[in-house]
Amino acid sequence: MPVFNLPWAVRDYEFNIFNRWGERLYTTQTVHEKWDGFYMNYIVQNDVYVWTLKCYDKLTNELIERVGHVTVLR
Repeated sequence: MPVFNLPWAVRDYEFNIFNRWGERLYTTQTVHEKWDGFYMNYIVQNDVYVWTLKCYDKLTNELIERVGHVTVLR
């Protein structure tokens, strides 16, 4: 099941990235904004990071929550 069908069909969008200690490295409320792999003006180290997504589908008013992992390798 897709997270959402159309990016403009969601509201209250929040996307976060955390390190292994739970420190939030990145947050956005803009659907098309992307993380550049930086935290406090430094490139993050090679590691596995946790991402969370929370938003509402405007068409169904359904709460959508997802959690996943991203591995940074340079």
